[in-house]
Formats: sequence, structure tokens, C-alpha cells
Amino acid sequence: MSVLVVEDDRQLREFLDLVVRRCGLTCHSVSSGDVALDAIRSEKYTVALLDLMLPRMTGFDVLRSLRATHPHLLRRIVVLTAVSQTTLDRQFDSQSLVWAVIRKPFDVAELTRTIDECVRFHTTEWPSRGELGAWLGWRANDCGAQAAIVAAIDDAGQLRVVAAHGFPERLVKKQFPMAVSAPYPICVAARTGRAVWLASISPQSEYPLCTLWTKSGTRALATVPLKHNGAVTGAIGWSFQSAQRFDHAQRATLLETAGDCVAMIPLTHSGYLQIS
Repeated sequence: MSVLVVEDDRQLREFLDLVVRRCGLTCHSVSSGDVALDAIRSEKYTVALLDLMLPRMTGFDVLRSLRATHPHLLRRIVVLTAVSQTTLDRQFDSQSLVWAVIRKPFDVAELTRTIDECVRFHTTEWPSRGELGAWLGWRANDCGAQAAIVAAIDDAGQLRVVAAHGFPERLVKKQFPMAVSAPYPICVAARTGRAVWLASISPQSEYPLCTLWTKSGTRALATVPLKHNGAVTGAIGWSFQSAQRFDHAQRATLLETAGDCVAMIPLTHSGYLQIS
């Protein structure tokens, strides 16, 4: 694993090189934006520490070029800068796409922690859809659910299935992708960030149910939002064959499962959960 340092100040460049090597990583340093852009596009580097005020091709130019041609690589960029927030907002309006922005003069502990987090994220082997489905089945059995489904919000604002257990595949394909604006419980959870607990299903239910639930003999339903750093990124729906109390312990289990699920799904460059 290697880190690219992009800094035109020689002394600072050498110091950053030392910090990176003390993290147990290899390091390559450059001082110009054009060389940095080619190096980042090569995808040889897990992390790139990027100064913004570079001669000729600035760090802003590098970020704009990456956004136009290789937007997924912005998640590997850690910006190191002394420019004002106003300048940053004016010249690069997509700060949420980069991994982090650290102000100069920076705290070494913060920088090393940020490098470590970025490296671990980009070198993690995420579970496959089949592995996630098997894990979901185990958790469903653990909480007494007959079926469960995980859906994430994609870049177009639709819910797409990440994993499912216990539902016929034809029903899943028929219902998804699904607009987040739809009135169904799983959409409500994804749209509002609040769980929906339907202890028993009746014709007078507050929410309409799609055929995924009705044709599966659902008698109780829980939908729990998925959240990453406070932002809603999708939802889990749980189907039960009998009415439920959804007491504090059961709700806590389902909420905990939602948190565990988020940690198993990578994000897209736009900050949504990655749909495989």
C-alpha cells in the first residue's frame, strides 16, 4: 500500500513523507499538479495527500479534472490546505466527495488517523451479495423473522436491493428498484430516517403494502433506516409470520442489525451505499 504526497514546499513534503512511512506505508512524493494527476489516475496509490496551492496546475485543477474523468478516485484524496473555507467553497463545490479536508497547520495525530482510516476503507474486502444475504438470513432467524431485505438509495434516488433472504426472487425483481417517494413502509423509513413498526397487518393498515409483503404471508412488518454518519442511505425490511410486540429488546436488536449492515456495505463516490 502506497501513499502519494503532493506538496511543493520541500520541507513539508519531506516531513509528510516521514509521517507516511511511520504509518508503515510506502510513500512517493511529487511537487506539481500535472504529475500528481497522472499518478492518481494510475490508481497505484491508496491515498493521496493533496496541497491545493500548487504552481501552474493547482490542487483545485486536479480535483476538478478527477471529478470530470475519475470521480471514484476523489474518495482517496485527503486535502491539506491553508486556504479559507470561502475560497474552498468557491473553487471546489464538491468537498463531500473527497475523503477529508485537513487544515494547515495540521495535527499529526489527526493526519495519521485519517490516513489509516482511508487506507483501511480502500483495502477492505467487502462481502459479496451472496455473503451478505447469508448473513441477513442468520440475523433474520435470530430475531424470528421469516424474511428480510436490504435496499440502498442509489445516485438516482431509487431504492435498489443489496441483499435479500426468504423472498422469492421474482417478487424482489418485480418490486425493485422502487422510488424513495413511494408510500410503502420501506420507502418511508428510507425517506424519513424513522423506523416503521407494524405489529399486525390488517386491511386498515396505515401504510399500503407492496406484493413483496402481501404474497409472502406477512403478518407483521418492521422497516429500519440505514444511516451512515447521520445520513440515511437505505433501509432494511423485516417480515414476520405472526403478530409481534416489537418491545424494546426486539427493536434494539433490529436497530443494531441495521447499524451492522451499514458497516458491511461500501459507499459510492457520491456518499450513497454501493449497489453491487
